[in-house]
Amino acid sequence: MKTRALAVAAFLVLVACGGGGGGGGSTGVPPTAPPTNTPITGQSANLTITIPSGGTATSSALRSPQFVSPNTKSITIQIVSVNGSAPTQ
Repeated sequence: MKTRALAVAAFLVLVACGGGGGGGGSTGVPPTAPPTNTPITGQSANLTITIPSGGTATSSALRSPQFVSPNTKSITIQIVSVNGSAPTQ
């Protein structure tokens, strides 16, 4: 009886592990519209950059160089409000 149970268990393990890799697969990337050279008109935006004053910093800290490094790769802009209310997507 132990031999039969061991054979059934081994069979089930082999069947479970031999899946063949079918999986869900990828559906691919949907096609996108080709880019156009039509300019977007009638759109405007204002960008305000606020730099904190530094508060109670020492005079040596106030004299330190403050600039954007040439090695800067990107900038992130977070929209907090639009006309006083939360932005929608």
